[in-house]
Amino acid sequence: MRKTVEDEDFKITSFHGIMGLAASGLQLLQDAIINKLPRFLVPPFAFIMQLKIRLFNKMNNQAQRDRDASLYVVLAQKPLN
Repeated sequence: MRKTVEDEDFKITSFHGIMGLAASGLQLLQDAIINKLPRFLVPPFAFIMQLKIRLFNKMNNQAQRDRDASLYVVLAQKPLN
């Protein structure tokens, strides 16, 4: 992601990976299953899945998330030429 932004002549001032690969995979699994559940199971299922997503995201340090995240927050500026 960083390279793509810099290749477009943006100057990155802040770059943070938010969600690592394992956590993202669990989020996709949750999203795929949740609409197929009976309504009364949705809140407990989502709660358990979000706990797992948080746990799996903490397994990666910030440097790993900056490199491999599926969700980023990037603050960049395009210089005036």
